Amino acid sequence: IVPMHLPLLAYLAGLSGGVPCTSGLLRWRSLSSDLRILAVLFTVNFVAMIVQIALSRKGVNNLWISHFYSLIEFLCLTWVFAEWQVTGWKRKLLHHSVLGYIIFWVLSKLFLEDLTRQPYYTVFLSKIFFTAWSIQLLPLISGETKAQLFSLPRFWIVSANLISSSGSLMFYSLRTTIDKLPLEGLVIAYGIHWIIMILSNAVFAAGFLCKARPRNSGGQLELAQ
Repeated sequence: IVPMHLPLLAYLAGLSGGVPCTSGLLRWRSLSSDLRILAVLFTVNFVAMIVQIALSRKGVNNLWISHFYSLIEFLCLTWVFAEWQVTGWKRKLLHHSVLGYIIFWVLSKLFLEDLTRQPYYTVFLSKIFFTAWSIQLLPLISGETKAQLFSLPRFWIVSANLISSSGSLMFYSLRTTIDKLPLEGLVIAYGIHWIIMILSNAVFAAGFLCKARPRNSGGQLELAQ
């Protein structure tokens, strides 16, 4: 990647990944196992972003990192989403989808995608997948509990994932058109993409920072699931 001067918003979007990462690590001791997996995922994402920025400033190709991160992201999010399913066959479907995605990922690297270029097919498929599952999960979360939605980490996490996945899906769908735009159009298109990144990271962080709510368990406080 050739070093280039990026707008401030681009750096803010990249660094915003540190918000859910920091939030998750600060609340680590009170997090359940599924949220800890997400905290680790966001930490990996933030470290990968820092490494990409460093490599870019040195003129070293950094796009291979995105290829491997997309696989890690799919594995972690699919496991968490499966844990949040109450229907057995849906949980099994999510578990089986992991093997299918790994096979598709490997075949894509061999025949469709170059590690020195932006991943397209694997990322596009994962965004379709997670957009669909987020839409399916939100009514489930809101319907299975009488608690306030804003106190449920799952509500924030799934909402943030819907914002992120659907926004990325729109961006990747229009990528060919966007890359042909004049400079002013590119700045606007990427600016929208960066704003969506910042917003989704803020909502992800809210999922970790939800206050614990009391449950009828002998007066013990437990983090809302």
